[in-house]
Amino acid sequence: MGARGFGIDEGSATWKAVEVELKEGALVPVAAAVLPAGDGSPDPAAVAAALKAGAIKSRQPVLGLTGKDLVIKYQQVPPVADFQLKKIVAFELEEIRKQSGDELAADFNVMPSRADLTSDDIVLMALSREQRIEERSAALQLAGVTARHFTPNAVALFHSFRAFGPATSGDVMVVAIGKTSTDMALLRDGDLLYARSVGTGGDALTDALAGEFGVSKAKAESLKRELGDLRPRDKRGGLSQQAEKVSYALENAAGRLFSMVQSTVQLAKGQMQLNQFELAKVWITGGSAAMRGLDEYLAGSLGVPVQRFDPLGDAGIAVEGAGTLDLAVAAGLAVMAADSQAWSVELLTGAERRKREWKSKHLFTAAALVAVVAYLGIYAWQCQVRFEIADKAAVRLGGEQRKRTANKDAVERLRVERAELAAKVDHLEKRKAAGDSLVRALGLLATGLPEDLWVTNLELELLESKGQARDKVAKKPLIVVDGAGKSRGTRAADESFSAFVESVRSLDAKSDWRPAEFVESPAQKGGQIEYRLNLSWLAEPTAPKDEDDAAPAETESGGGRKPAPKGGR
Repeated sequence: MGARGFGIDEGSATWKAVEVELKEGALVPVAAAVLPAGDGSPDPAAVAAALKAGAIKSRQPVLGLTGKDLVIKYQQVPPVADFQLKKIVAFELEEIRKQSGDELAADFNVMPSRADLTSDDIVLMALSREQRIEERSAALQLAGVTARHFTPNAVALFHSFRAFGPATSGDVMVVAIGKTSTDMALLRDGDLLYARSVGTGGDALTDALAGEFGVSKAKAESLKRELGDLRPRDKRGGLSQQAEKVSYALENAAGRLFSMVQSTVQLAKGQMQLNQFELAKVWITGGSAAMRGLDEYLAGSLGVPVQRFDPLGDAGIAVEGAGTLDLAVAAGLAVMAADSQAWSVELLTGAERRKREWKSKHLFTAAALVAVVAYLGIYAWQCQVRFEIADKAAVRLGGEQRKRTANKDAVERLRVERAELAAKVDHLEKRKAAGDSLVRALGLLATGLPEDLWVTNLELELLESKGQARDKVAKKPLIVVDGAGKSRGTRAADESFSAFVESVRSLDAKSDWRPAEFVESPAQKGGQIEYRLNLSWLAEPTAPKDEDDAAPAETESGGGRKPAPKGGR
């Protein structure tokens, strides 16, 4: 098993968890869980149950911060040594703490992409109230989960796209639109250029409908999901009158989302000292990104292509209670938990950070001293008894080795004999079943096929058996008949074909001519009919049972069909 990472995105609508695993040098999503957020954090018991049901094995997630829980600031500083940079940023953070009056958790990192207009470093600083972090950490502890650290959702969104999105060049943007907040990451040639979180999300559309029609927020949300359509008006043909009204009302509110994206681009240019920024494409994700036509609306407003980004949907992972678009940020948090080298800012309370720093400095030394003392204490005793124990073990292991060698030889002989018998049975069953099926098929067609139907091709196919015992049994013979027909005046060709099918199906169940499987695939072309018949007189070969078979081979449903290939054989 490769390295695993676990991320939790505590949204205002749903609580999302995703786990990723390193497989063959790449991180892939392997598990996910979703819970309704309700009025606050989900019940710890419900969290524990959801993680178990979602088969999430990790218990040390990275958690996201967004909206009102997060402040992101940028500061331009000259290139200096790391210890000097820490002093400069620490001074700035201390000033912010004094102004806020609250205990703040904070961290910083130098942006990986350089500015255009200056050689200075651009530092991203993230801040959140320690009280909020403590509350969330305590709730997770009750569910048996310990937070690694907290980080901005916008940074996690970048890592989600980096790990699971397409390769890009130039300036692109990824936007995660949640219920009450939106996280945005601008990338330049695949590196993070700018990150931002704002307190506007899909609720802006819901609130617009509630105000326009004078309905509750729950009703407005239902109208948005069921009737809303933000595609260009010339593409919205066929909508009901009510759907048209809902869509018109949504257009003005959607302008807020467009303005939010546009303002982020302008802020990035100013704060990152950019003069050559050219937005080439936008990817949208998050629960609200599923809004019908939102991608086309933003594309028309921004003048660049807009496409949905769905990492878990592309990985074939589905969860009950949410669309996979809503899990992109959680997937990015999981990537950061799995990849210790991922660019990040890590927010912790002051007490937790000091505790971890002490452990990193002193815990290894203390543990080493304890281990040395314990080792010296038991070393003398071990030397006294080691020879005696080793001698006894050698005698015992020698006897066991001889027994195991004899057993291995016997098992190998039986395995060879069994394989030879299975091969003989398989060969005989193939020949007998295939020959019988071919004779019966020819007899059935010769005696029962009407004169206005004819056969163009007849083939014998041997299908692999299903189940664990497929290497022990004969392959299933299938007769594939291709044919055609044309009316000769007395009745239509399709009527002749239907009569033939009915005559075969009405054969006595005990009759040797009646197939165990009979699948027809007719196709009408003008006055002529083309058809395919799949015939089998062996529903499914039965695997021989012996003491090593834990379960019988699976049987194929009698209604299973092999469809006719399009365009003929």
